[in-house]
Amino acid sequence: MMMTSIQYAIIGIVAILEVVLFVHGWINPKFRQRAPGLMTTLGILGTFVGITIAIYGLDFTSDEITDSVTGLINGMRVAFVTSVLGLLFSLVFRWLLPPKQASSQDSSLEVLSHIRKALGDSTDGNTILSQLNILRTAVRGDDGVIAGIRSLRNDVHDQLFDLNRAIGGDDERSLVGRLDRLRTDVREESGKL
Repeated sequence: MMMTSIQYAIIGIVAILEVVLFVHGWINPKFRQRAPGLMTTLGILGTFVGITIAIYGLDFTSDEITDSVTGLINGMRVAFVTSVLGLLFSLVFRWLLPPKQASSQDSSLEVLSHIRKALGDSTDGNTILSQLNILRTAVRGDDGVIAGIRSLRNDVHDQLFDLNRAIGGDDERSLVGRLDRLRTDVREESGKL
């Protein structure tokens, strides 16, 4: 039940990569949140490689079934050892270096600071309040725009009034008047039959 050099190499590569992830996560604060997940993922990848080795080592056609079972067991060793390495490094990393959690008061103050900065009144026109002031000045200062909107409103009102009169007016030229006349004509014609 001796493991092959390839199986030892796979376990060694996984162990080295786990150490690299551990050190990189320790040094780089931006990588700290992702390091434990990557360590676990690397262990799972080693598990699949070990299972592949185990399945590849199966040979039910040979006379020596014992050799086939030995290959299966060695592949499963690789799978379990790499899984344990991934989980172990991840747990130790999380235990030694827990992620810094900002207090809710700190994050609230940071959000308020960003809101104040966005709403602040600056002379360069890059804030919300300065943009609103520019818009208000443009609308107040341009009586032509307001007069144009009022004229458009009056035109639409007049056209809707004309349409209403054309559809439902009392005279014979309206749609309702013509429908009444058509109904009367149909009754008279049907009465003649």
